[in-house]
Amino acid sequence: MWTGRVPFEGLKPIQLMFQVFSEQARPSITTKDAFHPIVEELVMRCWHQEKKMRPGFEDILEILESDALQDDVALISSQMRAADRAAAEKTTGGRDAMMMMAAAGASMSLGAAAVRRAVIAELMDCVSDGDVE
Repeated sequence: MWTGRVPFEGLKPIQLMFQVFSEQARPSITTKDAFHPIVEELVMRCWHQEKKMRPGFEDILEILESDALQDDVALISSQMRAADRAAAEKTTGGRDAMMMMAAAGASMSLGAAAVRRAVIAELMDCVSDGDVE
């Protein structure tokens, strides 16, 4: 979902089951995927082969809502907005750039909320399937 790539592309369902259950295969995470280290560690914990070693739903929410992660996300977002504002001012001029940035800021806020809802929905689906305790 995060990378947009299909994991284990080309494998038949039976091959995929064998890879995951017998070989402990998991989708690869590369530096190009730009996972935050806290999120990457959480993903790895959720993929643990032993069900009892996976974090519970409350633990997952605590990690996703942690101050460390939220502070980093806020910092990265402000840096991205500043870079976008500079690029917009360079290409369109002051007033137009500010209007574009206001629209982009609203869009980013909505986008972050949509991502959060998608992650929570996916986690809830895992909980209802019995994949997460």
